[in-house]
Amino acid sequence: AEITQLVSGWPLTRDMVLATTQIEPIRLKDSDKYLIDYKDTQDIVIMREKVYSYNYALSRADISISEQAEFHLGEGALKSIDLSSKSYYRVFNNGSWEQGGRFYGPWWVFCEREVRDHILINGNETVGLDYSATNIHLAYSLVGKRYDSYYNDGDPYSLLDYGPETRGVRKKCLLLALNMKKESSVIKKIGELAREGEFDIEGLDIRQILRDLLDKHNRIDEYHYSGCSSKLANVESKVAEYVVTHFTQLGIPILSVHDGFYVEVQHEIALHDFMIQAFSDYPLCSIPNIKIE
Repeated sequence: AEITQLVSGWPLTRDMVLATTQIEPIRLKDSDKYLIDYKDTQDIVIMREKVYSYNYALSRADISISEQAEFHLGEGALKSIDLSSKSYYRVFNNGSWEQGGRFYGPWWVFCEREVRDHILINGNETVGLDYSATNIHLAYSLVGKRYDSYYNDGDPYSLLDYGPETRGVRKKCLLLALNMKKESSVIKKIGELAREGEFDIEGLDIRQILRDLLDKHNRIDEYHYSGCSSKLANVESKVAEYVVTHFTQLGIPILSVHDGFYVEVQHEIALHDFMIQAFSDYPLCSIPNIKIE
C-alpha cells in the first residue's frame, strides 16, 4: 500500500511484485564496492517501481538464442548462459545516487557481443543499437557544448595522422583520461592492456596520443583526469531508464545493455528515433551517432 501511495502514474500490481521481488532492484554500494543500506525516498521508490515494471514485462517475453548460434560460435559457447536470468537491478556507486546507476542482471548484459547477435525476442530476430562515444558526448553536454559544433569527423576518438588500426588505443586513452587522476596512471594501464593482448602499441607514443586527444577535447578540460566516469554513467543510466520505460509502456520488449538496446527488427526505426529524442529530452545537447552493435 505504501508504494502505490507514493507512486503516481505507475500502477504496481501483485503479479508484478511476485514476478520480480526475488531481487532488490535498487542497490547502493560504498567506495569499496560493498552494498550499504539506505532510506527510501519518493524518487527511489519510483525508480524501483520502474524496474519492477520493466522486469515484469520481460518475464512475459520469450527471450532466447537462435538454434544457429552454437554453429556460428562453436560448440559449448552457450553452456554458461542461464536463459532464465532475465531480471534487472541498478547499482549506484560510492554511496551516492549521483554516481553509477547502470542496469545489470540478465544474461544478455554479461554475455559476449557475438552471442547477443543471435538473440530472439518472442521468436523474432533482433537488432542492437547503441550510442557511439557516449561518455565524450555526455561530458560536452554537461558543459553546455556540442561536439559537432567544433568537429565534423563524427568520431571523438579520431586524430589526424592516425589510421583506423589505432582507434582502439585512442578510445581507451581518452576514456581512461576521464576516469583516472594522472597521466602516468593512464600510460601504465595502456601498457598493461597491451601486454594482455587487447591492442598493439608497438611504435606508438602513448603519451603524445594522450596529449593530442586532450588538446582536441580542451573544451571539456574540467573532466580531464577527474575520475568522472561514475558521474557520466549516472547520466547515461537516466537516459537508459527513459528509453526502456518508453518501450515498456508501449508493450515492446527491449533489452538494455548500458548505452545500447536490443529490440525486434521491426522496431529498429522506432528505437533509433527515440534514442535521439531521449538525449534531447533529458536535455543533452551533444547527441552521439547511433550505430548497429
